[in-house]
Amino acid sequence: MSWTSTWIAKAVHGTLRGENTVISGSVSTDSRQIGPGDLYVARTGQNSDGHQYLAQAQAAGATAALVSEASAVPEGFSAVVVDDTTRALGVFAHAHLKTLSAKVLGITGSVGKTTTKDQLAAICAAQGETVAPEKSYNNEVGVPLTVLRAGSDTRYLVLEMGTSGMGELAYLTSIAPLDIGIELKVGTAHLGGFGSITNLASAKAELLAGIKKGGVAILNHDDPYIREMKYEGERLYFGAGTDYRVLRSGSDSQGHLELLLSLAGEEYELHSGLVGEHNAVNLLAAITAAAAAGIDTQSAVDALQGRGPVSDHRMKVQLVGDIKVIDDSYNANPDSMRSGLDALAVLAKHRKVAVLGSMLELGEQEVQLHREIGTYIDRLGIDLLITVGHPADEIAAGAVKTPSVSAESADEAITIIRDSIGPSDTVLLKGSNASGVYRIADTFLTEVA
Repeated sequence: MSWTSTWIAKAVHGTLRGENTVISGSVSTDSRQIGPGDLYVARTGQNSDGHQYLAQAQAAGATAALVSEASAVPEGFSAVVVDDTTRALGVFAHAHLKTLSAKVLGITGSVGKTTTKDQLAAICAAQGETVAPEKSYNNEVGVPLTVLRAGSDTRYLVLEMGTSGMGELAYLTSIAPLDIGIELKVGTAHLGGFGSITNLASAKAELLAGIKKGGVAILNHDDPYIREMKYEGERLYFGAGTDYRVLRSGSDSQGHLELLLSLAGEEYELHSGLVGEHNAVNLLAAITAAAAAGIDTQSAVDALQGRGPVSDHRMKVQLVGDIKVIDDSYNANPDSMRSGLDALAVLAKHRKVAVLGSMLELGEQEVQLHREIGTYIDRLGIDLLITVGHPADEIAAGAVKTPSVSAESADEAITIIRDSIGPSDTVLLKGSNASGVYRIADTFLTEVA
């Protein structure tokens, strides 16, 4: 996989400054990750300006840069000058994708995108060369960077596509038109950016408009908003009453899902490495999408046997000494928060401790939705609730029957947890990324050990 700076300039309608060079490495927006032969994309964000690091990228071996400020380019450094480097990155990725023959599969949903992406990528990888996002690279930067990792030998390109506003999924699918589009759930994630769940459903439906002619939509039949989405092409449903459904669900002694599935008229047993009943939906979605991609169902099920979470901080269950820790601290919304609490209730044999950070981007319903989680905690019989920051403390306000402590920060929460938990406790760590609960998972766990 390589490009010339001349080819890139033409593809993005930019102007080449300096000599034509060959980009034989990767594409990055982070100057710290640049290596020999790479292309550095200098983005201007709210808190930093990538043009300040052009010399650093050049010294690290980048052979060219994508910039919007020609005057910032160091002497002797090849650069493609455009008006907007983020938009140009998307145009570049689209032009690159047009040269490939990879089957493109895109996933959206308020919860489960990353888990479904990881499981689907595992199925595809067993069949041929597969490229999927690292972590949760699902936005206007992450999607094109993932596309640009694909090469001529890539058979499957699995993309995670997120949205926090109208038009974002339409933009992402304009970069990477889909052969297969997967709709998981319309929940309450990022509700503040849409105003209502109806608007959120409309935004999610943009993914279907991004499916190429002759493509297939994979739809969660259990979600009424998804059932009502308009799509003129072929569709495959998964969920209750469909050809791809769960017949029986349970878990082993470690909480790993044990499923009996009905898939296109045949029954299959799947012993997953994932924890939590909610992950049955993600597994079904991955298998249904694989079927649409022409992958044999038995091969798909075999690829998922015993396969646990891949990405960090997503329903990872581990023993730290004699304390069981459920690390689901990457992100949180009302739907995933309830799922995490359900897993805590099922997995705990003794005391159940919930360490919960804030759920963000919920708009005017923020306080109400946090307090509803508190009410849910009361019903589950959680033994101790520790909240981190505001508005997570509203969860404690709603949990009137559950003993609770509110910490102002992750650091304070670590001290409280250290003093509060004991042998054989089960601890859930859950919160939006900005709440810092993931730092508790990264630092406190080693302290306990």
